[in-house]
Parts: sequence; C-alpha cells; structure tokens
Amino acid sequence: MLLLQYYMAIVVASCCLVSTTTAWTYDALMRQSKMMHKTRRDPIQMPTNTPMVPYKPDGADYAQFVDLNTRFIQNRVLMISTYIDEEAANQIISTLLYLRKESMNRPIDIYINCPGAQLRPGLAVYDLISSCRDSMKIRTVNLGLCAGIGAMLVGAGTKGVRCAMPNARFLLQHTGMETVFRGQASDIGLEVKSMMKSNIRLDEELHKLTGQSIEKV
Repeated sequence: MLLLQYYMAIVVASCCLVSTTTAWTYDALMRQSKMMHKTRRDPIQMPTNTPMVPYKPDGADYAQFVDLNTRFIQNRVLMISTYIDEEAANQIISTLLYLRKESMNRPIDIYINCPGAQLRPGLAVYDLISSCRDSMKIRTVNLGLCAGIGAMLVGAGTKGVRCAMPNARFLLQHTGMETVFRGQASDIGLEVKSMMKSNIRLDEELHKLTGQSIEKV
C-alpha cells in the first residue's frame, strides 16, 4: 500500500513538471514569435502574370514592384501597340491629357507599333497629339508596323524627332466602313461620301506632315 502511494506521488510530480515546462515553453515561443513579427517583413516577389519593374519612391527604404505601364507614364513614355478602337483611343487620350497637365516643358516619347485604327477614334488621337505638339516636344518612333492612321500618328510628332527603326514599315491605305452598313440607297450614298471626304482629308494631312505631293502620297 505504501509502495503504491509512493508511485502515485512520483507520477503526480512528473505531470506537474511537464505541465510547467510546457507552459513556459509556449509562453517563450509566443514572445519570440511577436518579436519576429515586429522585425521581419515579407520578401518581395515579382508577380509573373503582368510585366512589373522595381521602383523606389523618394524617401523609401526599399524598392517595390509597379506595373510597367505606370513606370512608363512616370517617365513620360507612351506605348501604342494595339489596334486603336474607341476604348484604346480613350486610354491614349486620357494619358496624353494627364502628361500635358503635369508638365508642358518636358517632352513626351510615343513608341508606336500599330496595325491600324478605326477612323474617328484614330483621328481623335491624332488631333490631340497635334495639339500637344504646339506646346511641347513630341518624339515619335515606329517600332515595327504603322498602318493607316498609325502612320499618321508617327508623322504627328515634332519635326526632327520623328524616326523609325531600321526594319520598321509604313503602310498607307484608305479607310473604309468599320462595320457593314445597311439601309436605304440614299443613306448608303451619304456614308460613302463621308468616307471619301475622310480619305481626302487624310491625304491632305499626310501632305502637310511629310511635305510630299498629294499625288505621291
């Protein structure tokens, strides 16, 4: 009986010691974890779904990754690399308006690789570039192919800073109807006349930009 009580006392003492050690170890781990959480920051990883580049803001301790287009705009660089429809034209116009509002003393670099454009959205972009050219320097570069109004956008830059890469091409072509037009014969005739007037205007604008005769254009 005494031996059994002795063994029970040893077991109870061991349990208390384990419990105390476990509690102390848990508290120590929690304190250490809180200290590490205060001093440790997550490592910077570059996402793989969109082009990102490192950028260090003024006064920051370390760089952060920002969208490539955002970095371009910070350096006053605009990239036109898609077919210009209404949505693309609105994005280009809003970017140009922002850059012009930000500073009228610094030039804007426009790199163009445009397979073409819808008539009215493309002319809207062209008119804005021409308007900006009167108050600041606009540098335009043909990277690969500039077709239709895309060629006009390159020509809309400031004279002396318009250029093209060695293997770049210009494709001049008249515009046509953007969609199938249905209606009465008189309505179709009016639409055709409007397209013809637009093509004549494009030829005249290219004549002004390049100095070449309308027949050669």
